[in-house]
Amino acid sequence: MGTIGARKRADSSIAYLAKIVIKRQDEVVYRENQTFDRQHVASAWIAKRETGSANPARRSRP
Repeated sequence: MGTIGARKRADSSIAYLAKIVIKRQDEVVYRENQTFDRQHVASAWIAKRETGSANPARRSRP
């Protein structure tokens, strides 16, 4: 599941930090985050990354 948090930059503009954390059996197996200027872009990035094909942690292990 992804989350988005807003933070203030040094120049007083707002940045949106998108985070994805995937856990298996209460253990973090994959974590990724990225900062965006616009919230809707951050939401689109989370949606894209949470699909199975774009996320290496969702691939089956041999």
